[in-house]
Amino acid sequence: AAKATKLSSSVAKLSQHARCLSSQAAGGEESGRSVESIMTASTTAEQLLVLKGDKVKIVTVSPDTLLKDAAKEMVKADIGSVLVTEGSRCVGIVTERDYLKSSINETSANTPVGQIMCPPEKMISVEPNTKLQTCLELMNANQIRHVPVLSDGKIHGVLSIKDIVRQLVEDQQDEVQRLADFIAGTY
Repeated sequence: AAKATKLSSSVAKLSQHARCLSSQAAGGEESGRSVESIMTASTTAEQLLVLKGDKVKIVTVSPDTLLKDAAKEMVKADIGSVLVTEGSRCVGIVTERDYLKSSINETSANTPVGQIMCPPEKMISVEPNTKLQTCLELMNANQIRHVPVLSDGKIHGVLSIKDIVRQLVEDQQDEVQRLADFIAGTY
């Protein structure tokens, strides 16, 4: 019964993946991809944002927001980073690590985040269609824990390394279960 419930849950998630991929078709019409084809596909940043649903928290501040106020926003939203925007354009990111480094360097909490943020030319971001494995490799190589998901300047969300590792583990567990069911003939 527990296996059936887990399998049912996995199929529901895969159906959600399929709907996400289908929305890329013109007018939001179904693309015709089957759940089975989604099962073997690697999860993308956009798919993970869809799976997170209302848990996706995009918190933005302007470059002139005080560091202490940006930190308060992170605490209030229970997140580890805020995007710095000018209008609708992302111009940087400030993380809890940036705040910690600034306090060690005796930077005032009244400093505007624009002075300590990671600027756009150095900011690591990913496109919505980036595979999670690639996101993880990029984050590890650059020693970062948060990566904005952007396309043509549009902010889709922010993924943490925790989000990505959790999903990769779940994807692997689902794949192992699918293969075990196949071998047992219960697929």
